[in-house]
Amino acid sequence: MSCNICGRLYHPQRLPFLCAVDARNQLYEPRIAHTVALIENEQLEAQVNAGLGVTLDTDGSGNSTGAPKVQADAWKAERQDALDHVREMTARADRLRSEMAETRAELIRRKELLQQRRSDLAKASNGTAARRARLQADAERSISMTRFKWNQSYEAMAATRGFLCMEASKLYGLRRLKKGSTVRYEIGGLEIIDPYNMNSKCHQ
Repeated sequence: MSCNICGRLYHPQRLPFLCAVDARNQLYEPRIAHTVALIENEQLEAQVNAGLGVTLDTDGSGNSTGAPKVQADAWKAERQDALDHVREMTARADRLRSEMAETRAELIRRKELLQQRRSDLAKASNGTAARRARLQADAERSISMTRFKWNQSYEAMAATRGFLCMEASKLYGLRRLKKGSTVRYEIGGLEIIDPYNMNSKCHQ
């Protein structure tokens, strides 16, 4: 190749650089080698990505995103949400336990008060039957209201426990598998006892 400016033929040893064209001619082989190296690098990167299960995005940005990593992040977010729900329900269950304990104490106090009133009525010689009946009715009505609140708290506690069990089963991956007439349950890929018959099973 000759120089477009000086017209001299290029020779790598005998003729020195005379212009930019001579320098360009000298750089052809290193540039070709660099291009080949870049192509080989892209091919190796594609092979590595294929082995790791990584796919390139289609938005034209050239950035690669790992499908397994995205799925793992989604699972982590879902697990964190489930844990938050479980913690919230646990706190609510603790509040219900505290309320139930207070209700039991109130019920015991009212029963003791009722017994005391009955004793006072028995000792009072000038008490009338109507007054005694009214006091007894008031005490029994108060006990009935307390018992009603206690039952409500108990039902709310049972519902909360059921919800916690459901969230825990989702968190640990409880699955019901049916094959023909056979039904089995798994947690984390391990087969477990049928939850509906768990209480009837004998410990071995």
